[in-house]
Amino acid sequence: MIEKQFQQPAYKADKLPSPLRVKEMLIKEAVRRVVRQFVPVKSIILRPVKFGSDLTNKVAAMINAGNCRGAYEIVKPTVKNPQCKDINLLYNAGVALECMAWNEANDINTQVFYLNKSLEYYRRAAILAPTDQDIQRAMRDVSYELDTAFAAFKRQKKTKKLLQKFQTPTGY
Repeated sequence: MIEKQFQQPAYKADKLPSPLRVKEMLIKEAVRRVVRQFVPVKSIILRPVKFGSDLTNKVAAMINAGNCRGAYEIVKPTVKNPQCKDINLLYNAGVALECMAWNEANDINTQVFYLNKSLEYYRRAAILAPTDQDIQRAMRDVSYELDTAFAAFKRQKKTKKLLQKFQTPTGY
């Protein structure tokens, strides 16, 4: 016969954090969450590649090896054709362009160009496979980046032009 006993752990008052310490920890966590919403945080997104046809497999292997530009150059003639219906190939073209945007682009305009192009390929793939979670996530991530981060850069550029236009002082 097995006999089970359940006991609640006993906490000693001297081992529990003080109410002041609990409030301090709550405030720190709340501030951390608020700041993360407004301050850019470096993160790594590992976008999976898709496999299928020989060309898709070749492109996927090149992306996995870090040769995003080479992968895109191979796939570009095929995916530029509006009649291309290979979902995995379209998705991998988007992955290659997104990889180029984050790893090879030297300026913001080039990044925006690559991300817009990758979003176009993700959209085409999403239309053909609306239930594919990887494609939907990639499309959502890229469109969010374009709508938020890069929109802020455009506003900064506009503000800078206005400052120059009105020749406002930048300091005292």
